[in-house]
Amino acid sequence: CRLIGYFIAEGSYKGENALNFSFNSEEKQYLNDVQNILKNEFGLNSALRISKNKSCTHVEVNSSSLFLLFNEILGIKRGAINKRIPKIIFNTLDENKISFLCGYFRGDGCLHNNRYTCASISSLLISDVSYMCAQLGLRGSILQEQGKEKIICSVKTKSKNIFKFRLYYVSF
Repeated sequence: CRLIGYFIAEGSYKGENALNFSFNSEEKQYLNDVQNILKNEFGLNSALRISKNKSCTHVEVNSSSLFLLFNEILGIKRGAINKRIPKIIFNTLDENKISFLCGYFRGDGCLHNNRYTCASISSLLISDVSYMCAQLGLRGSILQEQGKEKIICSVKTKSKNIFKFRLYYVSF
């Protein structure tokens, strides 16, 4: 579930049989966590690729089975605007929901004034996050901002609406 959270936040499909997870190069613990999950839970090796300006590191894994799981079975669509929490995650144990949220907030969240905030251009994804937190009894609120070519948390935007969910007093 944590890997799915990472993918919703930082993942993309590469072709028709590979997944890519993109993190700030300084987020080594998250890069390692993704690689460890891929190896320990799925028996898959992955490769690290560093961007030209060295600010971003990608974990790439070639696996048609994992691609099929994420794309077809879980129904995770391409493009940030289309991402949603897979329905199966809502119907799992609370510990799995927390694991998912941990991965998601590590990818798309930031901590400021004792509050975690996640941001997305997908209003439906933020609504999903809010609903899942409510299922777990976690307090938070949804906010909307107009982007002006700035980065909000890890979401780069050019004059699009940015939707945020602010979670109070929780640490991941």
